[in-house]
Amino acid sequence: MNRRTVLQSAGVGALAGLAGCLDGIQSQFQGRVQGRIPIEITNESDRPQNIRLEAYETGTDRQTYDENYSVRSGELVHPPHLDELEQRFRVIRFEGEESSSVATARISPDAQLVFITVYADDVELEVVYDEDEAENVSTEDDENATAGAGDENAS
Repeated sequence: MNRRTVLQSAGVGALAGLAGCLDGIQSQFQGRVQGRIPIEITNESDRPQNIRLEAYETGTDRQTYDENYSVRSGELVHPPHLDELEQRFRVIRFEGEESSSVATARISPDAQLVFITVYADDVELEVVYDEDEAENVSTEDDENATAGAGDENAS
């Protein structure tokens, strides 16, 4: 057997093996990739506010989200995103250890943004479904934005 035939056989074998790998990788991605819904929290009061965010999947009541935050005055926080599924979402504002105001909403996979505004005596929850409106809302106060990862000290 000459050198050219050996190299040709090795090349064909390698390509056949690679084709099998590509089919295996492709089969992993044929399902729908689950999206994420961003959340933004702003504090319009003159003091820090403690809030809790909860979400429950519609139909099963499985808890899909549970986060606590202490948001400083004038701060914009971007907590971890929600899963893109049918769910009930609740925001609870605390005064000390007692809950003082609650806002709830149903969120569908079509939601583009969940916008939460905390006031001195209330909390407002807005679910944005229009993509253009979501872009406008999310770019208004970006100079005060912080990632939500380090502010989890409320209860």
